[in-house]
Amino acid sequence: MVRKPVFHLKAQYIMFDILHIFVRIFFSALALLVIVNVLMSWMPVNPDNPVSRFTNKVIGPIQRPLDRRIPTVGAINITPLILLWGLVFTMTLILYALPTNW
Repeated sequence: MVRKPVFHLKAQYIMFDILHIFVRIFFSALALLVIVNVLMSWMPVNPDNPVSRFTNKVIGPIQRPLDRRIPTVGAINITPLILLWGLVFTMTLILYALPTNW
């Protein structure tokens, strides 16, 4: 009777765990950048600041289409809140679509 190598099965579990961890870290980093971008928009920050430029380069292409379509509520821009909700929703969909512990 030939047995399958045990390390192969463990490697498969580790691979999917790494994928889950990578997806969580990626979307958490994007959410953190959205929050930093919001906080920086409330303060007088030089647009040439490296942190400001980086957050605008990463979050800008995601947030600008939403800014065009979603109106402000009074003087409050709710686009970052909707963007955060969309990031969490997308992360949840991806994590449920990835197989776990085959």
